[in-house]
Amino acid sequence: GTNSHWYKHGQSSTKEYQVLKVNKRRALKNKSNVSKIELKDLNKKFSMLGNYCVYCKEGNYESIDHITPLNKGGEHCLDNLVPCCKSCNSSKQDNILFKEWIPKVVHPYFNSD
Repeated sequence: GTNSHWYKHGQSSTKEYQVLKVNKRRALKNKSNVSKIELKDLNKKFSMLGNYCVYCKEGNYESIDHITPLNKGGEHCLDNLVPCCKSCNSSKQDNILFKEWIPKVVHPYFNSD
């Protein structure tokens, strides 16, 4: 609504906010754990990751992916979100990264575990 923090700070119309809102709604529908995600924290993480698809490194990201899908026990939290292009997100679908789907490129972020 118009009293929300996002609206008051002019962030309710950004692409990231809209995608987070849709993903949060999906997570709640799947009865997944949902953590509060601040847009500034998401932007900081995505900036650290280069603001491009972490699965192919081709261009800017167009969507946000849950590394572990919501319907397979993944949480809607900052640690489980990465930037990706629509092509990779569509290809990955609800597969578990590295177990059921291998990206074109392995971003160094995934080697930090």
